[in-house]
Parts: sequence; structure tokens; C-alpha cells
Amino acid sequence: MKTNEFLRLAKEAGCRFVSHGKEHDLWVSKDGIPFRVPRHGNKEIGRGLLFNLKKKAGLK
Repeated sequence: MKTNEFLRLAKEAGCRFVSHGKEHDLWVSKDGIPFRVPRHGNKEIGRGLLFNLKKKAGLK
């Protein structure tokens, strides 16, 4: 899954953007759990990282 696709799903799940970092953006899930998303728009997110991001974002 690409970063752009993940962010679209995160927004639909109620996650919100907090701030920009140098290479990552800080997001917060609707439950208040912070997570950092790499800012590499069209690159694929690694399988392990994607699993952890989905878990923190509250996605299945």
C-alpha cells in the first residue's frame, strides 16, 4: 500500500493530522494514539510498518 492510500484510509477512520516533521508527519487516531507516517507519497510502505500504522490508526 502506498502512503497516499494509507492516509486516505486514516482520514476516513477519523485520524487527524497534527504536524509536519522533516521526513515524517505526526497523526493522531480518533482514540488519541499518536503515530508518525513517512512522507514518501508514491512509495510503498513496508509490510511491518504498514501493520503497525494500521494498528495505531485503528484500521483492520
